[in-house]
Amino acid sequence: MIFKNIDVVIKDEVLTHQTVHIKDGKFFSIKPSKGEDLGTDYQGFLLVPGFIDLHQHGTSGHDMMDATPHAVEAISEHLLKEGTTRFLATTMTLSEASILSALKAYSKSKPKGAKPLGIHLEGPFISKAFPGAQDPEFIIRGSVDLFDAFQKAANGAIKLVTLAPEEQDEPFLKYLLNQGIVLSMGHSAATERDVEKALKLGIKRVTHCFNAMSQFHHRDLGLVGMTLLSDEIEAELIADGIHTSDHAMRLLTKIKKDKVSIVTDGIRAKGLKEGTYDFGGQTIYVKAGAARLESGALAGSILTMDQALRNMLQIGIDLPEVVRMLSSNPALTMKQDHHLGQIKENYLADCVVLDQNHNVIETYVEGQLLFKN
Repeated sequence: MIFKNIDVVIKDEVLTHQTVHIKDGKFFSIKPSKGEDLGTDYQGFLLVPGFIDLHQHGTSGHDMMDATPHAVEAISEHLLKEGTTRFLATTMTLSEASILSALKAYSKSKPKGAKPLGIHLEGPFISKAFPGAQDPEFIIRGSVDLFDAFQKAANGAIKLVTLAPEEQDEPFLKYLLNQGIVLSMGHSAATERDVEKALKLGIKRVTHCFNAMSQFHHRDLGLVGMTLLSDEIEAELIADGIHTSDHAMRLLTKIKKDKVSIVTDGIRAKGLKEGTYDFGGQTIYVKAGAARLESGALAGSILTMDQALRNMLQIGIDLPEVVRMLSSNPALTMKQDHHLGQIKENYLADCVVLDQNHNVIETYVEGQLLFKN
């Protein structure tokens, strides 16, 4: 595949009128276009790296907790429409048996669309003080034996775990870190001291920043304040303008710079019309762009990654910075930054063609056109 006369987002800038040659599933060359170049003319279009969603429960009527290989495969296929080329299939807090079933189903799936990077285990090792849309009935303390059972069911695919560090024993946290698991603080009532302890252990990430966590106070910064204070903490951001205000999104990106990864926290209702849906055994109501429990609490989102891009541009964040939040920052989190997340020679050719309004036109995974609008 050869794109000609296309504008390209390269790390910190937008290069105009480029010829991008993809060969054997990788970016072979990126250079200014010349009249004699071969390839398909994409003048007026933009090429960006494929989006990487590290917090994705489901979409288009399917959910990871459906516990069927088909659900994972369907999610993989539908994510291409929003420019997502890699994702973590995300569980939620339910019974141990339900989680085990979902993990086993994932291990048997054969996705053909966006490629899974593994599993994000959101709960059940969280705080009952901040359950969000997680069912408090199934919140438990973590144990090595239970995690090993989960990991065995998943065939080793669990790569990221959201937990409340203040609720866990230190040996359990150290065990997870020694297994190479990325730990993310979320659904947590952590105090300043709790976060300081977590940082010393090597926990340097928060899940859906601002939401379902201890808030900023001038006598105890809580998890929100410590995230803003600590340069080493990476923050997930659900960039829908509902979970956080536009000003909060500006503040986070201004302070954290390249320590922000945009996620959707997408649920099965994403891509469907307003109405009533199931989320982890609980009834949710989708209206006016938000998904909520009957109590009014937010329950995941119906945000797409391409809409997140447009939302961030609308509040004044520069295009290259937004693209890094969607691609190279999450690649770095998952230690995949040596071959994913950028349009760069010898990197895997995951990329998205956008029109002038930043709508998805085409999605490529390792150089293969898998979605065309």
